[in-house]
Amino acid sequence: MTKANNGPGLLSLALEMVYSNAPRWLATIAVLFFLISAMMICFFVFSSVVDSQYYYTHLEKAIKEGNVQRIELSLDALMVIEPDDPMIRFRFALLMEAQKRFAESVAILEGLAPLEDDSLGFDHAHMLLAKRLLLDPTKDPVKRAKAIKHLAKAISGNPKNLEARADLAEVFLDNNQWNEAQPFVVAVVSLRPELCVRLARGLVSTQKQKVLDLLKLAESPLRSKLKQYPDNEELIRAVADISNLQGKHQEAADLLSVAFQSKPSEILRSELGTTLALQMATALNKPDPDFGAYLALVSKGLLVDPSNPLILLRMEEGLRLGVDTNNAINARLEELLSKGTVPDMVHLLLGTEAHRKGRTDLARLHFDLAYQANPKLPEACNNLAWYLSNESPRDLKRGLEISAQAVTMNPGNPHFRETRGQIHLLLGQWKEAITDLEFALTNLGPTPSIHQSLATAYKKMGDSKLAAIHQGQADKQKNLNLPVAPRVKRPGT
Repeated sequence: MTKANNGPGLLSLALEMVYSNAPRWLATIAVLFFLISAMMICFFVFSSVVDSQYYYTHLEKAIKEGNVQRIELSLDALMVIEPDDPMIRFRFALLMEAQKRFAESVAILEGLAPLEDDSLGFDHAHMLLAKRLLLDPTKDPVKRAKAIKHLAKAISGNPKNLEARADLAEVFLDNNQWNEAQPFVVAVVSLRPELCVRLARGLVSTQKQKVLDLLKLAESPLRSKLKQYPDNEELIRAVADISNLQGKHQEAADLLSVAFQSKPSEILRSELGTTLALQMATALNKPDPDFGAYLALVSKGLLVDPSNPLILLRMEEGLRLGVDTNNAINARLEELLSKGTVPDMVHLLLGTEAHRKGRTDLARLHFDLAYQANPKLPEACNNLAWYLSNESPRDLKRGLEISAQAVTMNPGNPHFRETRGQIHLLLGQWKEAITDLEFALTNLGPTPSIHQSLATAYKKMGDSKLAAIHQGQADKQKNLNLPVAPRVKRPGT
């Protein structure tokens, strides 16, 4: 009997031997040879899987033990057995880096995470390269753009990679790109609910409804996460931020106070101080101000964070409102000064209080000392310049120089521009005076002293019509007091 030709191969040869007239012993040898060969092929096919599993097991064990030598041996074997496995190559790159073989490590990572072609690459490699680019201290925009591209490819290659989405959200948040950050922040709320709070802080002055939506989205997972990790400082601050943004300042203060007592870090100190300052503002801004609560918060705030600018600003507001009837705030300021705590701000506040009480000599002294302590404090520059030009002995030249410093540091502050404009007027520099005073008028609204000064300047410049208009405006407001040294206020507060 003859079978059709089944093509070349061991099986065909064995069958030919069986069905042909070949001797039985020869056919038996052919079949046995085929079976042995098949077994060997199966062994070689499946042995690599067994070897891979063996070395994977040993690799994980070595990583847990921190055994670098065994890690290296396992990875070397896996690179031979499965050279195209991206996770093995990624871990091998990490090993190269640990051994300070940086060029080899970078070459492997860039091969796994290419940017120039259409391939998506390996998401873990993209994420690592992005993080390295973002650590650049120069904040190079080209590197930042490459990092964003790496993270975008990581997400495209693995849409379930929430860590890559969270990293990209942080990149946008760090650069105040609120709209770009929003979809990624929302996508990772279960993993990183604190990012919702960061975004809410960025939008609080422009999109109040969006802020409320974000807080509602983040609050439950954030509080659950805090229960799991009650000592996590970032989570504590994020939950406190939610309470503050919702106007629940006491709740935020209680949470931060407990955390600060347990772990008195500088970040928690600052957060607690800022929360106490918010409570101080609430006490002062009530229809019937709660001065007792305010003074108690002042004492607590100065104990926690005496150099916090918001606490000092709230103290200035209290002084301006006449809250300090028994000189308690003044005494605390003098105590801070005796300890050398933020002398520039303390002198500034003491000068403001002295000015309010009509003690011009003492006010001038404190403003001068504030300027000497910190010539880069624009409020100190402005208030000292005002005194140098308005109180005896006058020094208009020095007053103009110091006023110009304040304007240079904060050119958009209308109080500073008014001070410089009035000094220009006293020096007979009419055109310069008009420029500064009109800027101040636009931003501060009708003020008799500004109208009066503009009337003088325009009259000296020969424009009698505009001079008459400003004089008329000044006369209408003659019952208002002339301005005093501008209140202490930091930009943005």
